[in-house]
Amino acid sequence: MFVAHHSGRTRLARRAFLLVGLLPAALLAGFGAWRHAPAHRRSVERSLEAALGVGLSAGRVVHPRPGVVRLEAVVARAGGEVVATIPRVELETSAGEVRLRASGVEASPRAASLAARLGRDWLGEPHRFGRNVVVECEGVWLAAGDGSGAGVDARFALRGECVAAGNGRAIRVRSLADGDDDALVVQAFGETEAEPARIEIQSALARPVALGLVAAILDRPGLVDRMGGGATVAGRCGLVVEGGALRGTIAGSLDGVDLAACTRTLPLAAEGRARVEVASATLSGGRLAAADATISGGPGAVDRATLDVLLGVVGARPGPAWGGAGAPRRVPYDALEARITLDVAGLRFGAASPQGLLAVGGRALLEPPLQPLPVDRLAWALSPGATRAVPATEASAWILSVLPLPPSTGALPADGPARR
Repeated sequence: MFVAHHSGRTRLARRAFLLVGLLPAALLAGFGAWRHAPAHRRSVERSLEAALGVGLSAGRVVHPRPGVVRLEAVVARAGGEVVATIPRVELETSAGEVRLRASGVEASPRAASLAARLGRDWLGEPHRFGRNVVVECEGVWLAAGDGSGAGVDARFALRGECVAAGNGRAIRVRSLADGDDDALVVQAFGETEAEPARIEIQSALARPVALGLVAAILDRPGLVDRMGGGATVAGRCGLVVEGGALRGTIAGSLDGVDLAACTRTLPLAAEGRARVEVASATLSGGRLAAADATISGGPGAVDRATLDVLLGVVGARPGPAWGGAGAPRRVPYDALEARITLDVAGLRFGAASPQGLLAVGGRALLEPPLQPLPVDRLAWALSPGATRAVPATEASAWILSVLPLPPSTGALPADGPARR
């Protein structure tokens, strides 16, 4: 009896060991193997692709601790193009927040454009993005947007926060570099089904940022074509978008402007580099209400037809270095210095130096006009010579839609302003 009873207990203990010990261990081993399997990696990639709207592939997916997913050797693609490579990304999720940490990011301006699009979606689609998001990126390197392969900003660090509170949402982006005050704050209020009722933007860029990067974020790729791939932007702005209209103030600089690129689509021609320094600019109702800026540059050159427009339409005056009718087809200059103020009366040009607007050999080639230039006359100046009606070009149409117009500008002569 003792042996039989002992044998029964032994069998029972063995079964209990299998159920309580080996089976859970086998399940855990299988779960661990599944987490390291390609199928699990692909499921994580698909969930992130659905949230971000870009194609993702990872060399490895690891779960270092509960609620944390680490992806290694990440490649992001959009439209078949590689837009970013990231050696390591950690994603930590909780009930109300998602935290993403990335290091060693190498990206193209297209990646910045996609990130800005995601930010706009987060502001305007609370039903899609129900949790706060915190992103920390260290060691970010962006390839130049002009195709040169040069770095836009070598190794910088950013922190972004997407936070919802009440009926408002806000995105804050700031630099993590010591002593760097670069920051961007975008707030959206009064969410509707279509878009926020009001958006407020505060930005501060103390160090120059490549225009290609800014153009990508604003989804305005044509800016690089018009200003040149080497242009940079710095400054501050405080803007409000409400009822489809933009208002606020801007101050800053646009450096390294390629004058040949600026005039490529205009009936004007110039060469050289220039810097635009905006002391202040005020926008109201979607239009530029007032501005105070200076333009400087040189050496460079303008063609004779451009000088004729500056003299005959803009109202500039010949300086001591002006060659008159014997001026060559291409006129070089040593320095470009002009101060431009703008209000409802038009543009006022002033010489920023004693050498006039354009100077060669230390003498003024062109002196500033004595009278303000009406906006419609400026639009006419940027139209082809044989064109009487404006807007005749994209540039003249933009001028008439953005610059301030007086209540009554008066009519131009039938053949337009005289050209010399």
